[in-house]
Amino acid sequence: MRGYFKTFILLTFMLAPTVYSQIELVPVNHKVYTFLNSLHKRGIIIGYNNANLPFSREIVAEYIQIINAHRNWLSSTEENLLNDLAIEFSYDLNHNLSNSHSLLISTDEILYPGSSPQKYLYAFTDSAATLFVDGLLWGSQRNYGMSEYKSNLSLGEYGFRIRGTVYQDIGFYLKLSSGQAFAGGRDTRVIATNYDPRLRKTYKFLDEKYFENFEGYLRYRLKPGAYLTFGREGVTLGTGYLDKLLISNNAAPFDYGKFDLGYKAVNYSFLYGNLRGDSMGVQIDSKNIIAHRLDLTLSDYFKIGIYEAVVNSNQHLNFTYLNPVSFLFSADLSTEKDNNSNSMIGLDVEIIPYRNTGVQFSFLIDDFDFRYIDSNEPQSNNNKFAWQLGVFNSQPFLIKDLDISAEYTRLDPFVYSHKSNKSHFTHWNYSLGHSLPPNSDEIACKIDYNFSARLRSNIKFRYQRSGEGITYDGLGNIQKNFGSDIWNSDGIYLKKVKFLEGNRVNRQIIAMNLIWEPVRQFFVDLNYSGIFTDFIGSGKTSADHLFFITLSIDY
Repeated sequence: MRGYFKTFILLTFMLAPTVYSQIELVPVNHKVYTFLNSLHKRGIIIGYNNANLPFSREIVAEYIQIINAHRNWLSSTEENLLNDLAIEFSYDLNHNLSNSHSLLISTDEILYPGSSPQKYLYAFTDSAATLFVDGLLWGSQRNYGMSEYKSNLSLGEYGFRIRGTVYQDIGFYLKLSSGQAFAGGRDTRVIATNYDPRLRKTYKFLDEKYFENFEGYLRYRLKPGAYLTFGREGVTLGTGYLDKLLISNNAAPFDYGKFDLGYKAVNYSFLYGNLRGDSMGVQIDSKNIIAHRLDLTLSDYFKIGIYEAVVNSNQHLNFTYLNPVSFLFSADLSTEKDNNSNSMIGLDVEIIPYRNTGVQFSFLIDDFDFRYIDSNEPQSNNNKFAWQLGVFNSQPFLIKDLDISAEYTRLDPFVYSHKSNKSHFTHWNYSLGHSLPPNSDEIACKIDYNFSARLRSNIKFRYQRSGEGITYDGLGNIQKNFGSDIWNSDGIYLKKVKFLEGNRVNRQIIAMNLIWEPVRQFFVDLNYSGIFTDFIGSGKTSADHLFFITLSIDY
């Protein structure tokens, strides 16, 4: 069996020039990004920018080499974490499999789970290509202690991941998995989709208990610093430390084509993607997102990013938007006669005023009409802004292995929504941007602490204020929409809405996460969330408690 498998791989990848660095992407939820962000603020690495993720494995490997050269600046926990990352990215660093173990072709005894090499089901390299195959196994027990409904849900999932590079410049990636709910009724599965976008985007999960997920792409290196990517993979755009205004990782990954170009202090990205959307519950034939982003690194202490994005509906491939050298606002106005596109533009800035500390400011203009900029006319609702101010500190009070961050975010009424109810800034009913609903603000803080390289924790606290609701007359006609529902902008021009006007709702949300890796590539993940809601107008309150325990193997 092993011989046939190896022969198949050798026939698949023919000889070519020497393979250099791997250009596959490192997923946006990988622990390495938290590590890099912390070390960047401390001056150990330079040039790091979290505004356009994910990075390729070759870039992460370069950072690991830089960190290793400054190993004496690290705590003992960080040294151990660096050692683990050096093993995980050993091929990217050394271009050989000397620190790896391949189960299907090894003639050695099967290694114990805690052994040190990076373990694969199969690993293959030659002068033409690399191929790495991993098996994935995942099980989760979830308890939903809602105010009016309490239930449990058991989930199991298995799958595989394939990645590699061919002919130096072509990277490929495929992650495919299938899962099932083993316990919990349909009502419980409905609740589960509100807290896990991976479950919502599988139609048959509610009625048939099954769910499936895949991510995959091809990535081509045109030249060093210039890349084309086509496929489905999580991306984020924005400088936010706790959440991002433009594209966050709140929603499920979507299909896209992306062009990235970097030269010295300038980085540019163009993205064209397909989204899943609906209009008042009716599915839309097509929904697309187009985004440009330009990052300027003026110094390692000052970075600025300028971006624009358009979400349009019921339009198939449009070459006007495919032009990567254009101004989307202008292109949209010259193309969209029915005004069904949702355009936005913004900028973000990050500075490092002193060692260990970063400060970021983000500003987004969803829509803008100068005629009503300071007006009480209903049309002023079309002036929709969002902004965010955040601070990040590594090793506060000289406490090693501790990071703290805090952020204030404000979204005006109707931000991310659109008057056509077709071009909301959403994917599978999750916001593509910040998780906060429109007509709201939030103070959030987060504490990250590593007890060891394989025992990591974080606590996040959020205090939110929202103005919600829609009022109707006796005939059922809308009198006033307070702009808090990202999926419903009906009546946007009926009456002027002030910030936080409406049915006032305050929320306190606490989330705690503990990730333990008792042995390499075996994980225990504990999550608790408490959502405490105060409905000011009615005097009612609610308290929801969610507890998840997840066991996973990545081998």
